[in-house]
Amino acid sequence: LSQPTGLCSPGYYCVRGAITSKPHPVYNSSYAGDEYAECPYQPFDGTGNICPVGTYCPSGSSFPVDCPAGSYCHDVGLDLPSGPCEAGFYCNGRDTSPSSQECRPGHYCPQGTPLEERCTPGTFSNATGNPAFNDCLPCTPGMYCEGYALTEPT
Repeated sequence: LSQPTGLCSPGYYCVRGAITSKPHPVYNSSYAGDEYAECPYQPFDGTGNICPVGTYCPSGSSFPVDCPAGSYCHDVGLDLPSGPCEAGFYCNGRDTSPSSQECRPGHYCPQGTPLEERCTPGTFSNATGNPAFNDCLPCTPGMYCEGYALTEPT
């Protein structure tokens, strides 16, 4: 061939020596002493594989792409992230569930956020999984709330 046949299929990655658009490692059995061992057989310089959970592979990928912060990748063979993380939760990369990391007290997490947002001075929250800023409550009358991410008035 004077040029490649085509791009690696969406959901797969192809490395040097790929012989198909949907590569998988090929295994063979070898007898080693008293037991059989599975060992990968990589023709030429390797082939590639289906993208693992926590990653995605657009068409033509040469390696899996980590699921970006704010998103989750719940299955093998994805060509795009599965979607944004749910409100009340955050995803900081390679997450496999939309609700894998719940927001802690003193914070809130809008849909698709990569990090917890802190409740601002003058507010507090002792609840987990807050989805919005308005879940940070105004400081109790007669008390003050100095600082960020408070779980109770100071």
